[in-house]
Amino acid sequence: MALGIKPDGRREILGFWLLGAEGESAGNWEEILKDLRRRGIQRVRIFITDDLSGLEEAIKKIFPEADWQLCVLHAVRDALNKVRKRDREALAETLKKIYRAESREEAEEALRNLRERWGTVYPQDRGALGNQSLCPSCVFMPP
Repeated sequence: MALGIKPDGRREILGFWLLGAEGESAGNWEEILKDLRRRGIQRVRIFITDDLSGLEEAIKKIFPEADWQLCVLHAVRDALNKVRKRDREALAETLKKIYRAESREEAEEALRNLRERWGTVYPQDRGALGNQSLCPSCVFMPP
């Protein structure tokens, strides 16, 4: 399902697709995005999606001017799934300070704190702990 948000904040369901046996491939996503373009979608500022295979590549091809961001919920789940159970609650609190920040500066500071606090504990998961979906420039991008 694709949901669009207009400049005035109104939401609109743009389409719903059932993919065949080939599943969620870059080719299928490309066709869906081409369909949206054919039906009049001219400009997209940002796509916020889960991390489906091939979707980001299709977005870059069909809507090259658009930004892409992993859904914050999916990013948080991913980060929490990569840490020990005993650290999840503390990490969740650290993550909340980023995506609940009132300003870009506050979010950037919280992101620095996250990397300082958890980057040394989980150096192998630095990507998950500081991925682009927690990026304050994306979180604070206007709709």
